[in-house]
Amino acid sequence: MEQTIIISTEENKKNILRENSKNHVFRNLKFYTFQDLKKNLFFDYDYKTIAFIMNYYHVSVSVAKIYLENLYFLQDINYEKVQFLLNLKALLDENHLLIYHDNFVNLFKNKKVIVYGYQVLTKEQKIILSKLHVPYELYQKDLKHYLPTIYEAKNMDDEVHFVLEEIGKLIA
Repeated sequence: MEQTIIISTEENKKNILRENSKNHVFRNLKFYTFQDLKKNLFFDYDYKTIAFIMNYYHVSVSVAKIYLENLYFLQDINYEKVQFLLNLKALLDENHLLIYHDNFVNLFKNKKVIVYGYQVLTKEQKIILSKLHVPYELYQKDLKHYLPTIYEAKNMDDEVHFVLEEIGKLIA
């Protein structure tokens, strides 16, 4: 049985597993999200990394996390803010605060890789997939095309009146 690695959202993972269970289909599947892949292919961090940034730059937890998230797809360009991030990454590396999973990419060798449920891949997702160095299938599930009903009102009063009537219908 060929092992298959599926890259999808957590919601799609649950749907696939539920469907396989319902149909009594057992496959050798491994699931990753793009967030999992990013942290394993580039680097990961923990509370020590966040605490270090907070103390070194005197920033809040949320700002420290923003700094860290912006380190993933850095390119060496001559721009002050990018240089700040490059220096931060070098500082974190010097202090051994970034966690690298050097052999992670080897898990994908000789495996079937399916990217499931994405209509369009972002630039970052394409970069992540290119780092795997393996071919992959892009499986775009059939999405039911939802056509929303659009209403137009002549003025704000008519719009508010309409919305209140619709809310009343839902409550009744």
